[in-house]
Amino acid sequence: MNTPKKPEGKKFSDGQITLMNIIRGGIAGCIATASVIPLDVTKTWVQLQSESGVKSIKVTNAIKSIYATKGIRGFYAGLDSALTRQFGFAGIRIGLFFNVVDLVQKRLGRALTFAEKVGASLSVGALAAFVVNPVDVVLVRCWADVKRPPNERRNYRNVFNGIARITKEEGLTTLWRAATPNIARAVGLNLGMMVSYQELKERLKPYLGDTFKCQFISSIVAGLCGTTLALPFDNIKVKIVNMNPDANGKMPYKGITLSLIHISEPTRPY
Repeated sequence: MNTPKKPEGKKFSDGQITLMNIIRGGIAGCIATASVIPLDVTKTWVQLQSESGVKSIKVTNAIKSIYATKGIRGFYAGLDSALTRQFGFAGIRIGLFFNVVDLVQKRLGRALTFAEKVGASLSVGALAAFVVNPVDVVLVRCWADVKRPPNERRNYRNVFNGIARITKEEGLTTLWRAATPNIARAVGLNLGMMVSYQELKERLKPYLGDTFKCQFISSIVAGLCGTTLALPFDNIKVKIVNMNPDANGKMPYKGITLSLIHISEPTRPY
């Protein structure tokens, strides 16, 4: 008696798998962003407050100030920009990384070395940051409006209005302002998160198996590593994107190196 063959599952091409990974990564990023955007708004407030010369900055003061200025809605400022940015950024950064890793492993017939994982994470992280930089500029400015006096706010209606106004009022190249620190931030984030996650998970598998516990521990450590590497560049990016010229028309921040020196000095009221 012939046993009936089970129907084979649908096979997807490399291009379809890449697209699905990007969409999955983007959706995951959007869910995460919607959950933590109040923390991001608070973080940006603290970063900008450091320019006012205040030596001790308390997160509780930031939360009180944001609520007093904008209410609960203030903690969700720029939500549409944040979701747009994260869909593109996380989609490319996460989706492409795992796709590149899987593709190379299939071609080579072996697991990637640590150096190869680093190379993959650096490449996709830099690409993701460059592509979404215009949305990032709008997003940071929306968050900065929460701290600005009413007469200094940019008041972008949405991400598309922000991009259109920046292009018209400041020129197209302004959409890629702070692209270098933003790329450095993305590279640090991807290097810290993706590489450490993959590496730690592979080392824990013999002891924990491919279980939720293994993935959870790897994710926690990866998040800490990514944040530690990315935060200095995130600080520079926020300040460059939000800066205004002084009375002489001079911008306070120029490039990563000079910005690091400037931020390391006693804070100035820019």
